[in-house]
Amino acid sequence: MAPKNGFDKLASVYQALEYLTMAKDLEKSRFHYLDKAREAKRILILGEGDGRFLQRLLKVNSCATIDCVDASGGMLRQAQRRLLAENPKEKKRVRFHQAQAEQWSFLQKEYDLVVTLFFLDCFSGSNLEYVISQIHGSLKDKALWLWADFHIPPQGFWRWRAWLLVQTLYLIFSIFTGLKTQRLEDFPRYLETVGMKREEGISFQGGLLVSELWSWESKRET
Repeated sequence: MAPKNGFDKLASVYQALEYLTMAKDLEKSRFHYLDKAREAKRILILGEGDGRFLQRLLKVNSCATIDCVDASGGMLRQAQRRLLAENPKEKKRVRFHQAQAEQWSFLQKEYDLVVTLFFLDCFSGSNLEYVISQIHGSLKDKALWLWADFHIPPQGFWRWRAWLLVQTLYLIFSIFTGLKTQRLEDFPRYLETVGMKREEGISFQGGLLVSELWSWESKRET
């Protein structure tokens, strides 16, 4: 039997909670660069959640094989149910894996697209550094990395609003899921450290939500 995960408790109500707190801006940030996935052949999604991104991805991309990794069995079941209800013919293209990212056996130089949507905020310090290095090692040359997450703007009203909302969310998730992480890291700095390059970016809700597209090219290392 697969181990239970704190996010299992929220799986069935996650979409409703999201709409209640952020309307549809979280979905906007997830889907903004979806078209960039159209040509990918091998895709890794980490922390897919309830399957809404996967559902859209399968409609945009008709050829990729996809590894979908999530620590929560409840979230994976939601994603599987959504797939079978709305994209049943595509199920052969998707492999679901219940695993913690820190313990996942990343394939080396396998993927031309990796997707981490509101996933990196579950890690900090050395754990975040390790996960990002493992993800980076799984990328083929000229691969893309699509990520979206929370962000604290540098100053003014929007900074304090974002800080309060993020701290509230961390408190809620620590209570209901046991999440240990309590602060946002500077994700771009970690991506730059492994040689990724930022291609595009957009923000929502005064900078609280950020969606970015990064690329990897081995010749930039030299």
